Amino acid sequence: MLSQRDFNKKNDSGKWTVAVVGTNDVGETYEKNIIKEAKEELGLDLDLKNLESDKPRISTGKHRYFGKLFFVKLDVEIFDLKIQKEEVEDVRCFSRGEIEKIFKENPDFFYTNFSKDFTKC
Repeated sequence: MLSQRDFNKKNDSGKWTVAVVGTNDVGETYEKNIIKEAKEELGLDLDLKNLESDKPRISTGKHRYFGKLFFVKLDVEIFDLKIQKEEVEDVRCFSRGEIEKIFKENPDFFYTNFSKDFTKC
């Protein structure tokens, strides 16, 4: 599942990205942030024990930031999500093959560092 960033976002507006994106508040852990952002942006109640993650990393692309990817398998219908329109324009499920085809034909469809993050999935 990927989400499309709101068209009014400063960075990568309208681009498709990982399903949930957030910035940690001071003193907030990556884990607490992903649980909070999933609830705010998509109405999902995540349990920390069901999350898998990679190691924290520094993105040195167009936008420099620290980040950490989380992965979870859910059985949820798109129409059951409660999308926060100020953050998320749209949400869709793509197969890996669809993503690879779209990326090959139009890499600008996705956010700046998508290719680095997608290889981890």
